[in-house]
Amino acid sequence: MNRLILGLSILLFCGCIDPEANIGTRESPESVQLNGDEILIKGRVQYAEIEGGFYYIAGEDGQNYDPINLEDEFKHVGIDVAFIAIVREDLASFHMFGVIIEIVRAAR
Repeated sequence: MNRLILGLSILLFCGCIDPEANIGTRESPESVQLNGDEILIKGRVQYAEIEGGFYYIAGEDGQNYDPINLEDEFKHVGIDVAFIAIVREDLASFHMFGVIIEIVRAAR
């Protein structure tokens, strides 16, 4: 329960941040490490027409993310999203495009 409250609080906080603000130093990571293997990342949904077509997230950190469970409500090119995800290094994808992730929570 505490983990859920923390995650939702972080998503709410990220929604209030001015994206034009320069927060932190150059050494600050763009993604925040949460509980264990969870990461918090902001990005924009995009669509790649290779391998039959698929949606991916172009992270503000410059990394592309290939979600295995992107819900239909987020499958719109150009929308900005914030998400908590788990990097799935145990999986491979025929997309061969970005870091494979499993989304835990997502918000616009």
